[in-house]
Amino acid sequence: MRSDNARPRVLLLAEGPTARSALEALVERFTVVGFVRRADDDVAQEARQANIPVITETSVAAIERLVIALAPDCVVVSSYDRVLSEDLLARCPFVNV
Repeated sequence: MRSDNARPRVLLLAEGPTARSALEALVERFTVVGFVRRADDDVAQEARQANIPVITETSVAAIERLVIALAPDCVVVSSYDRVLSEDLLARCPFVNV
């Protein structure tokens, strides 16, 4: 359980061109508990340098497992190309940017 003054925990799903700006903006204000991105590119490397785990498995099933395991306060979605189930979306707030 996090204390009242802890930064909210966010999971970022980012496949598209806004991934870098989403990552940079979130890192400033939140604890990013994971960065889901298929590509192992310079944006993924930037996440690793910030000690953020990079997850390359982007299936809906993998996302569901991550949300259950990490229990983020919110999931931020940037250009994710799959439809997420209603059950998954009910687990925590999801924000599409």
